[in-house]
Amino acid sequence: TISFTYKDKDGKDVTVTKEKVKHESAVTAPTVPQTYRDSEYEYTFSRWLDQDDADFKSPAYKDAQYVAQYTAKKLYTVTFMNEGEEFAEKAQYVAGDTIVMPSQKPTKRADKSAYEYTFKDWVDENGTEVKTMPESNLVLEASYTPSYIDYVISFVWKDKNGNDVTDTKHYHYTDLV
Repeated sequence: TISFTYKDKDGKDVTVTKEKVKHESAVTAPTVPQTYRDSEYEYTFSRWLDQDDADFKSPAYKDAQYVAQYTAKKLYTVTFMNEGEEFAEKAQYVAGDTIVMPSQKPTKRADKSAYEYTFKDWVDENGTEVKTMPESNLVLEASYTPSYIDYVISFVWKDKNGNDVTDTKHYHYTDLV
């Protein structure tokens, strides 16, 4: 019989029991190990290599110990800012990943009675919407669409017959009334 052992990135056995098969029998590699991350990289399983740096083979011809091989991809951090303060938890992505925007929308207070603001999108330092992670860390700032605060003034008086007359006008801050 031939013995096959499968090890993960840390050299620990991936399978609980070692596989023993007859010479030239078909062998099936175990389930692909999970993708994992550390603080700098995301590691994705790429293939099984034996002690001679040969790829996994079937049928079996000799004892082999296969070690999981991974492709490392650099992780980059995206920071979401609103009015100069961090808005949401930082997130890490591989370049080319779609950035998941915070589900909660930021807010901006109205200023000096003139404008109120509606959240528009997350933009980079150039004011460009970014949906895909670049090959660098990224800061996205909340952008807003301003709109005038609408003030309503109603003028009420009596006409010559004593009936109430109302004239309603809409104004913005600094408009002459």
